[in-house]
Amino acid sequence: MKKIDEQIAKTQAQINQLNNKKKRLISEQKQAERKKRTKRLIERGAILESIIGNAEDFSNEQLQTLLIEIFSSESVRAKVKNLREHTADEGNPLF
Repeated sequence: MKKIDEQIAKTQAQINQLNNKKKRLISEQKQAERKKRTKRLIERGAILESIIGNAEDFSNEQLQTLLIEIFSSESVRAKVKNLREHTADEGNPLF
């Protein structure tokens, strides 16, 4: 009986170690995803500011209104759709 109890305790310790390792890996994965998202947001913000002169003069609400207006245009929506459909196959079909 003592040997079985020791094996149970050893197995439980291994389970605890694996659970902790799983938690650590999930945490690392989430952190990597956050870093990737942050990088993407910074890059896209930089692109937006490079296209809109004096972008710092606009409020977030003004920029949002401008983008909504631009992307509600039928021609822009068609280009976005075309880009989504062909991005994997071609370089940049917008140009």
